[in-house]
Amino acid sequence: DTKGEREYLTKYVLPAIRARCRTRRISFSWKDLGDSLPNHDGSTRVDFLSKRMSSLQLAGITPPGGHRRPFCLSILTERGGYFPNYDPSDKRGRLICRTAASKRGFEWIGESKYKERSVAQLEIEAAFMRCSKDSETFFLKRDPAWTQDPTFLNQVPQIVRDSYFEGEPSLQQRVHEFNSLVTKR
Repeated sequence: DTKGEREYLTKYVLPAIRARCRTRRISFSWKDLGDSLPNHDGSTRVDFLSKRMSSLQLAGITPPGGHRRPFCLSILTERGGYFPNYDPSDKRGRLICRTAASKRGFEWIGESKYKERSVAQLEIEAAFMRCSKDSETFFLKRDPAWTQDPTFLNQVPQIVRDSYFEGEPSLQQRVHEFNSLVTKR
């Protein structure tokens, strides 16, 4: 989970960047998408993915006299998040992807090569891989060695440590492959 990292960024780092940008007459905005993840009890609307993708388009940097450029800051970890197409019995997950793919500009989500991506990976795809060259996309990569540090192992309960990793080997492989794809680019 990246909640701690996201909270620190939204409380301290991003406001400092916005303040610095203002001194240079640059408009800077962001949206933390981590708080709008789907609930596994089905209470989240099926259009949440298309709404999150649309939110990505609203975050950006506008220099004086320039055009708005997309801005995305993503945290790459050993966890991929919600994989809507992972469980064949998860009809709601497939409906979420179909709903997003039916929206103008997001049709690519329905392509077979994206079916194994998590929601977070689809967002990175939209903000970085499929975006214009003038986007401002940055990645923070959590060092996996941190989770092997003796202090972490001794002070963090096992149930919390487990939330930092995908439990299923096939999902671990998907996350590893995607993170490698992003860092090579």
